[in-house]
Formats: sequence, C-alpha cells, structure tokens
Amino acid sequence: MFGFFGGAKFERLSEDVVRPWGSFHALAKEEGKWFVKLLKIRKGERISLQKHKKREEMWFIISGKVKVQKGTDVFNLGRGESVFIEKEELHRLKGLTDAEFIEVSLGDFDEDDEVRLEDDYGRVG
Repeated sequence: MFGFFGGAKFERLSEDVVRPWGSFHALAKEEGKWFVKLLKIRKGERISLQKHKKREEMWFIISGKVKVQKGTDVFNLGRGESVFIEKEELHRLKGLTDAEFIEVSLGDFDEDDEVRLEDDYGRVG
C-alpha cells in the first residue's frame, strides 16, 4: 500500500455523485489531510475552470485520454500519467475519450472549496 496513505483501505465510501460531465465517488480519506475520489468523465465533457483555496490535487489517469488546463498550460494525458495542481492554481479537465481518473486532494477537503470561473453547465460562482 502507498506509504503516503498510511495503510488506508481503498473501497467505495459513497454512492456515485452525478455531475453534468460524468460522476465520482469517494474511496478513502483522512479528515483534514487527504481525500481520494474516482472520477469518470464522458468524451467531450469538461469540468469547470476552477481553483481551490484549501487544497492541492493530483490527478492520475487510469483509463482513456484527457486534455488538462493547468494555469496557462494545456496538454493531454493518458493511462498512467498524472498532474499535480497547486493551491489557487487554475485548472480544468476535458474528456478526449470516456476516461477515469483518481483524484487525490491534499489538505482540508471541502466540495465547497471550489471557486468556479467558467462552467459549461451554468454553475459559475
């Protein structure tokens, strides 16, 4: 097991949470330190252009291909590739194919920590 996670057991902690771009569910957490989710994004869909005040994120692609915006950089990732997002860094992900990825949030995790700057589904704010 990953030393980073202190021997945490990975299992489904929540039911699927449906979003306009796909879905996610929680896998593991340690309050105030880290939170792990499995996300599924559909081809052609994208998450909000956003940033976080309280946490950093790492995305690890486990299937499919995605386009990532990290700050002003834009690049593609595929299976086995990852990217690290700093606190306050603008970021967005788009499914180039149907894709699945693991998101590891480091710090104080709170879904309300998202600051959306652009959103294809009218959820700015």
